[in-house]
Amino acid sequence: MTQRYLIASALLLGLTPAAFAQGPTPASVCALLSKPEVEKALGRDIFQKGDGMSLGKNGAVCDFDGDEAQVMVFADPGAEASWEGMLKSFKQDKNKRTPVPGLGSAAYVIYPPPSNEYQATVAMVVVRSGKNLVVVSVAATKGKPAESALAPTIALTKLVLPRLK
Repeated sequence: MTQRYLIASALLLGLTPAAFAQGPTPASVCALLSKPEVEKALGRDIFQKGDGMSLGKNGAVCDFDGDEAQVMVFADPGAEASWEGMLKSFKQDKNKRTPVPGLGSAAYVIYPPPSNEYQATVAMVVVRSGKNLVVVSVAATKGKPAESALAPTIALTKLVLPRLK
């Protein structure tokens, strides 16, 4: 009885051992970057750090001012399949993938075109880190091309990667 109570309490408090983890949680992904770090990389103030949300059974996302910056993490098994499925569901799976030097041999960036006038123009860097697939995106300043957001996206990715290990 006592053991069951301790396990239930740990689960409620989010103190689950790694053996119980089923993948990234919104809280764990949101803990990867602070608001000041994002502001520094973007070179502008942001007003809100989201609470994050789950992305299926093996992923989570955290956003800063909506789509100004986002971090997504998908865990194995099925990290790539989850990411590719997400791209396909938003009809973004045919975007050109351009290698990003300095982040690993499989790292690439995509520039998904906005579907409407309310969506931001973004750079999305995708990179493998151990059992995780990490996607970091940053919105370009209004009126600027998506490629202008690549440098801050890489800067945030470089902050996230060592924190996943």
